[in-house]
Amino acid sequence: MKKIVHFIQYILFICFVRLFQFFGLNISRKIIKSIATIIFYLIPIRKKIVEKNLRIAFPNLTKSEIEKLALKSYISIGYTFVEFFIFETLSEEKIRNLIHFNNSQLVEDIIKSKKAAILLTAHFGNWELGAISFPVLFNLKLSVLYKKMHNPYVTEWLIKVRNRFNNSVAVGLSLKEIIYKLKQNKVVGVVADQRAPKDSTIQVNFFNTSITSFSGPAALAVKFNIPIYFVISNRNEDYTYNFDIMPIEYNQDLSDSEKIIQITQKYYTLLENYIKKYPEQWFWLHNRWKHINI
Repeated sequence: MKKIVHFIQYILFICFVRLFQFFGLNISRKIIKSIATIIFYLIPIRKKIVEKNLRIAFPNLTKSEIEKLALKSYISIGYTFVEFFIFETLSEEKIRNLIHFNNSQLVEDIIKSKKAAILLTAHFGNWELGAISFPVLFNLKLSVLYKKMHNPYVTEWLIKVRNRFNNSVAVGLSLKEIIYKLKQNKVVGVVADQRAPKDSTIQVNFFNTSITSFSGPAALAVKFNIPIYFVISNRNEDYTYNFDIMPIEYNQDLSDSEKIIQITQKYYTLLENYIKKYPEQWFWLHNRWKHINI
């Protein structure tokens, strides 16, 4: 029965994908803006979580300002998903025209080194386009960690689209698989802003709150002395994207556990700075502050 339900869900999902692909980027953005607005007001999926998150991050905003920002975030997320649906049909040239990559020399240096590197990004702007940008602009294929969807058919479609440019690595795989990629001198990409369990040993400051975080990427960077970078994109008004990449440096004189905390804290500090600049472009639907009651 579950298999049948998953297949029906997949068929409906693909119908939406093909519909957006038929209309193309410009019309689809207008459609999704209307759909996101309707969902926000009439079918408020996770709206309470979004508003809770925004109150924690921006305690000085009024109720009306929170509402306006929450709506903008729904629309931004809609843009991200619609764009990803259409990436399957876009030529590399059209994708390339969407991207303005800053500090590209750092990427060239990674390629020239022929050594492993870890790229940390977040659910911000269009993170899927971020992964695509490296093979399209630099001919650098990434090994991208992803979390499997509950629906295996949708997961298979997502892998197919992502693997047009990169190599997807399931998060559920053991650390051995990830270490194997790094030992092959692959560049591994990680969306690293997910909430860790409440009893996580890594806690950092994020918007003046103490949050839990996964230590895996930082721990691998420290253990194997692999360079680690922060990568982020923000959407412009013309729907192009600016991409930034910067090294996450840490004090080599610290203990390994202190290095891991320092790397993780620097990641969240950088992410917070970008969220403050473009607050509607982060994925506020994620219950990042689940362990905080307000």
